[in-house]
Amino acid sequence: MARGFVQAGAYSLALNLVDDRQPAYASDPAGWLQWERVRLTALQKQLAWKAISAQIAALPKGLTPVQRAEFVTLGVRAELALAHGARARRLLRSLLWRGEAAPDAAQLRLWRRMLIESYLDDGQLEDARLALLNYQLDYTPQSGKERAVLARVWLRVNEPKRALELLSTKLQPDTHWLFWLASLRAGSMAATTVFKQAVKAAGAKNLDAERAARLWGVAASAALQQHDWPKAIDALERFLALAPRVPLTPLLPFDGDALWDAYRSLGMQAGNRAKLLIGDDAAWEKAAKEAHKSGHEVLSRAYNATLAKSGQSSLARSTGYRWLGASVLGLPQGKRLLDRLFLNAPKQFATTADIPVVIRLVLANDAVDRGDLTLAASLMEGLDKAPNGEDPYLWSLRLSRVLVLGGRPKAGVERLHKLIAQQPSFDRKQADQLMQVLFDLQSTKQNAAALKLFEALYPKLAQAQQQREVLFWEAQSCESLGEEARAARLYMQSALLLDANAYGPWGMTARYNAALAMSKAGMTADAIRVLQDLLAHTQDPARVSVLQQKLAELQRLPPQPAQIN
Repeated sequence: MARGFVQAGAYSLALNLVDDRQPAYASDPAGWLQWERVRLTALQKQLAWKAISAQIAALPKGLTPVQRAEFVTLGVRAELALAHGARARRLLRSLLWRGEAAPDAAQLRLWRRMLIESYLDDGQLEDARLALLNYQLDYTPQSGKERAVLARVWLRVNEPKRALELLSTKLQPDTHWLFWLASLRAGSMAATTVFKQAVKAAGAKNLDAERAARLWGVAASAALQQHDWPKAIDALERFLALAPRVPLTPLLPFDGDALWDAYRSLGMQAGNRAKLLIGDDAAWEKAAKEAHKSGHEVLSRAYNATLAKSGQSSLARSTGYRWLGASVLGLPQGKRLLDRLFLNAPKQFATTADIPVVIRLVLANDAVDRGDLTLAASLMEGLDKAPNGEDPYLWSLRLSRVLVLGGRPKAGVERLHKLIAQQPSFDRKQADQLMQVLFDLQSTKQNAAALKLFEALYPKLAQAQQQREVLFWEAQSCESLGEEARAARLYMQSALLLDANAYGPWGMTARYNAALAMSKAGMTADAIRVLQDLLAHTQDPARVSVLQQKLAELQRLPPQPAQIN
């Protein structure tokens, strides 16, 4: 079953099952082995290399040499993925010189390739180059996959022509990016040609995100080589939005800093042509607006990035960040791109405190949505007051949501009560925005707090229809709290508020919910009468069937004493 969980993508569920079912090695070695393989497979799928490293470090002593080699090889992969070259070599030494029977030839070949990678991880390029030369003297590449692995190493040690020798024959679709990158670095293909080929390949249908990201990374490399900033920005944005991690590979070392550099290079280049002066904030804002209006979004983002970093006033810098952030969020995978632009740009923002306030709350909301509460808490530090240019009402609402979902619900509820108290009335849009946060409270089982906030909001609503809706949501919270009779009253109030004789969709739903709550509160006779009334006003066959079934169910129940709340 655990293997089925892994195949279905339920990795955490599989790991929970392993923790529950795996026997101790001493009592059942074969059983332990089967479960451990499932554990390590699930961890690999999650790229949980630190956890794998810890598991390998705690292997039981009774494993056979073959079993130990299997697990330690995986441990080497984990250390390489973590860029722990020295630790990978220590494990490799235990495999290569273990004093037992000679290793399998295929294993030895794999371990020697891993040894080369370990040198690369530690920046020991000359050692990697020599080890690779010796490897190629001893072995002829057996497959396209092995040629690709070796070609990557030659590129890492700055010998692209040797990489091309390995890639020039039997090229596979998933190694096109490597061939074009080697061709670019070797100077055997023009940068414009590399860019066109990579962009065309990246646009193919049914291409997975990682392969597409590699191709956009190659396109970015070609554009950057030519200082073609608009093309470089477009490619970098797509790369960062698609890549499952950054840098995706040492051969494409692009992170948020690379995009910031490209933005500012284009911003300064275009600004010089337009004779914009650093410090003339109004002129830069105008240029960004005009570029946006004319459909030149890349240029607009470049102007805003330059304004954000070089604006004379804090208000202008905040404006640049805000406009840039809004534009980025409008792109495909915009949330991920915004994260990469601010959370994966160590030269620009060494800590979360360095990220501008106007962006931090957006990132915090995204972190909450992903369940990364530690990051959300870090981003929320110092966000109590809305920055210049931000709507205080919306800012307070967004901050309240982050607090509610980010592990500080009490602080979020206090802020919401203060917000409602300060607002004399709420129009339709404001109320809808506020209720979304109250729904978050309900979804996190904080119905008592949600109920009090709904009650505080009700008298300040400008529209009766919204009051009707609030009564309904109040009733839902009451039901969750076990206050069925009170819930029934509120549902009926919601149904009858606008017109006691109205049987529209909202009124019908509210009456039906009221009947269910009545039945749970012991008011069975009332519930039956409400359902019979609904049945008399219902034409839809499906609804008629539901009502008839519920009526039959209630009419079979014995009389119950009513609960008075």
